[in-house]
Amino acid sequence: MITQVKAVGDYTQASGAPARKQLTFFTTYSQISGAFFPQKFAFNCLLVVALVMVY
Repeated sequence: MITQVKAVGDYTQASGAPARKQLTFFTTYSQISGAFFPQKFAFNCLLVVALVMVY
């Protein structure tokens, strides 16, 4: 669910940015998904079943 890996940086070495520095402009989706959705595959399966039942 999280689209931005925290272990690596977004900048190249030639840019002069510190190691592991990341952009924060397009990370709203990652922050929201990381806060509200558990990191379990079973939860995703149950969510799909519930959405199919509602449909």
